[in-house]
Amino acid sequence: MKKRRRPYLAVILCILTLVSSLYPVWAAEKDAGPAYAVDGDAEKNRGAEETREEGNGEEDISGDALKIPGEESGDKKQEAQSASGQIPEDQKAPGQITEEKDVEEQIPEGQDGPGQTTKEKDGKEQIPEIPDAPEQMAGEDRDNTEEDKEAVMEAIAGPDGPCFTIQSDKGRFQRSVDNGSRLQVNSVRYDKFYGDVGTGTYDEPQLGMGIKYIVHDDETPDADGKWRYVYCLNFKKSSPTGQDMTYQGGWTSRKIAYCLYYGAMFWEQSCRYPKYRTGDWQLDYFVTQTAIHVLNGEFSLSAAFRQIDRSSQAMANEKALAKDRINMLVNDANDGGNYASFTQDGWFDAGAQAVFSVTTPSDFAGAADGYATGYSTPTFRTAYDLDMKEQITSFNVSAPGGVSVQKKDKKTYSDFRLFIKAAQYKLWQLTGKTVSTTVKATAPRWWGGGIYTAPSGSEYQDCVMWTYTTAGGNFTKTASFDKKIPKKTFTLDIQKKDAETGAALTGAVFSLWAYDGTAYSKKLGTFSDKGGGKYSYTGIDYTKTRDGWFLIREDKAPKDYHPEYVLYNSADKENYQKYGGREIRLTADGFTFDGVPDATVFKDNPMHPKANIIIKKTDADTGELLEGAEFKVYEWESSANAYKQNALCTLKYDQGRKRYVCIFRQM
Repeated sequence: MKKRRRPYLAVILCILTLVSSLYPVWAAEKDAGPAYAVDGDAEKNRGAEETREEGNGEEDISGDALKIPGEESGDKKQEAQSASGQIPEDQKAPGQITEEKDVEEQIPEGQDGPGQTTKEKDGKEQIPEIPDAPEQMAGEDRDNTEEDKEAVMEAIAGPDGPCFTIQSDKGRFQRSVDNGSRLQVNSVRYDKFYGDVGTGTYDEPQLGMGIKYIVHDDETPDADGKWRYVYCLNFKKSSPTGQDMTYQGGWTSRKIAYCLYYGAMFWEQSCRYPKYRTGDWQLDYFVTQTAIHVLNGEFSLSAAFRQIDRSSQAMANEKALAKDRINMLVNDANDGGNYASFTQDGWFDAGAQAVFSVTTPSDFAGAADGYATGYSTPTFRTAYDLDMKEQITSFNVSAPGGVSVQKKDKKTYSDFRLFIKAAQYKLWQLTGKTVSTTVKATAPRWWGGGIYTAPSGSEYQDCVMWTYTTAGGNFTKTASFDKKIPKKTFTLDIQKKDAETGAALTGAVFSLWAYDGTAYSKKLGTFSDKGGGKYSYTGIDYTKTRDGWFLIREDKAPKDYHPEYVLYNSADKENYQKYGGREIRLTADGFTFDGVPDATVFKDNPMHPKANIIIKKTDADTGELLEGAEFKVYEWESSANAYKQNALCTLKYDQGRKRYVCIFRQM
């Protein structure tokens, strides 16, 4: 059907060219007084003043240009990178596919960015190729068939395919909120308020539109699964389908910026400020777009309301709701008292009321190869508590050396946790440690409605999206939290055994001493006798001594055992001789012993009972008792098949008994 209409469209366009010169006269005869008051000083795009050709009896909407300190004129046009900008026909919108194209809106040409020179208009209104001009049809019954609607859509929206691409000279995807990004836009038709007025006029605007979004936002982690909305500014021009669109340095008025910020900003989401919500996300987009057109001076509130009332597809309650929300959004945007968050020049100052915080994560707990906290979640909000995390350009987490930061995902502002390797964590447990973490979030300061355009002099619409300027610099917010690694105390268990039999011995007394750098001068306490030859000291604190050194002393041996425990080797003997006990050292891995095997085992030799060995020595001839002799008793060692070299006892003469008696040496 579309192809059959194309042969006569060109002929009709010639007729339209002649009729268009009569349009101002025709328009002047129409009464378009607004049903709701509109600020007569409503701003147009910053840096430009435009004259409306239609004689409608209303004041022009104008305003001062938005000033950017130090910004150059608009000769910094970014070059498009894509060869065609065409997106495949099967490009899907979030959740659906569209085949019908936008009835887009456009403000007049001649827009200049801050600091740019305002251009004169040529006084001619560009009208796309359509079957019948709105001027010719104004007083006639219109054929509202699907066939005619399709033909209008073809003329306005262009060939089948997505809306357009916005490119920069960077030629690559960047953050989702970067105004220099390559932004590919698609749209889904929303025709609940479509009118049979062709492309529409100032007095009879076309309210059929496409819900436009940035296709590749879902591929950018920082978008967090959200598609940003794009809004059109030139409702009478053709949709820039397949065109390479570039940010040219132009900015809308703060009134339009107000709509972008508080209206619908993301696909399938409501207006950000509850006052403007309708309960239908698609209707919220319509409310925002229509308010932008009104504030941009493309048509009046009264004209928009007339067209809404004429809709045959919308219910009465939907019409009333749409008009109410549009009216509130326009009136609030025109109210100068609503711009506390904006600079004097009209920029939205994101840093003025921004609040940044991070949640304190749960304590360190065992994890693979180390210890980790729970995840901390950043929160970055601005005026009226609206989320702005996706606008963060830099997110830095500072933690002490030995602590690494692990992000949960690839977002700039990702949830994160702290991780410490096992060895480092155990070392810090000896003394305890406070891990202080500082988080800094940076974002552009000034935001507004950035205008993206097709090549100069084209017949395509301009579009606007919420984005930032580098002229205002950045702002940084800081948040912090502390996590404690608690000081760990330790328990030392030792054993007491019989040196000959290995039997467990009870009844001994051991004490623990702290080192002062020279000697073990401070007694910390006594080991508890746990029975069965086991002794324990709990609550050993690394910080109570020097470099983790402690001394174990045996204050009392079990009954019938020698007080000097068996010394294993020369190192053990050296310790005993110097300190009167056995040294130990506490490290991150527990207790260590310097050159002493089985150092937690203390062995005692039993004290053998005195033998009742009595020897009588006499003269062989006279039988006289002899004094002065000495006898020794040696133990036989069967394994060596010989007597041991050391005597068990020595027999010496006892004058009282007149005998030689055995006296055992202490073993």
